[in-house]
Amino acid sequence: MKAYTLTSYRNGGELAWADIPRPSVNKGQVLVKVSAAGINPLDRMIARGDFKQLISYRLPQTLGHECSGEIVEVGADVHNLHVGDKIYARPSTTEIGTFAEYVVLNANDVAPMPKNLSLTEAASLPLVLLTAIQAFTEKAPIRPGDTVFIQGGAGGLGSIAIQVAKHLGATVATTVSTKNIELARELGADIVVDYRTEQYEDYIHNVDIVLDTVGGDETTRSMRVLRPGGTIVSVVGAPDTEFADAPF
Repeated sequence: MKAYTLTSYRNGGELAWADIPRPSVNKGQVLVKVSAAGINPLDRMIARGDFKQLISYRLPQTLGHECSGEIVEVGADVHNLHVGDKIYARPSTTEIGTFAEYVVLNANDVAPMPKNLSLTEAASLPLVLLTAIQAFTEKAPIRPGDTVFIQGGAGGLGSIAIQVAKHLGATVATTVSTKNIELARELGADIVVDYRTEQYEDYIHNVDIVLDTVGGDETTRSMRVLRPGGTIVSVVGAPDTEFADAPF
């Protein structure tokens, strides 16, 4: 079968199509014929080698962290999924590989695809949706009435994070470009700042949680709008203990 693989970390990541064997299903797994796969910044970060110290992939490694498709084979001890089911999934970090015609997934990483979505739409959701849920229920749990600042509210993660934060009872502030102001409001944002013409520090203050989707200097800048004791969750870049320990 065809797969899109990372062959080397040189030059920011060297990628190539490859013919590889169709994978076999083991206990607790399903084989999925991939209909669509989401492409995320995380794939590029892995290709650059940003996480080599944390996750050791054996190259060549098929990339891809989310997909939709149809189950074509079910392993032993899988009882809630069946051949023919339409699913969407985010494989575990050590078992990525959705940029392929077929992928083996742990049954626990698979969910029935919502009936009101197309296969393409469904493939774009698992990674960003789970990221937003983890950020706002595990890393920095939202309490009703909290104010949350989400960088990049029209992006893949930001647009989903707005909806998750509103569902959990937060007041949501976000930044978008001029053309996406109305979209951010439709998604539920209470405070929308046009980053092309405005400084968000003029409108956003004393927030409880920041979700940083930009990184770089914006990580430090966004800390200035946090209340004392507030929490910032960044999804950009590898963990940096020196930065985490630095006084701001």
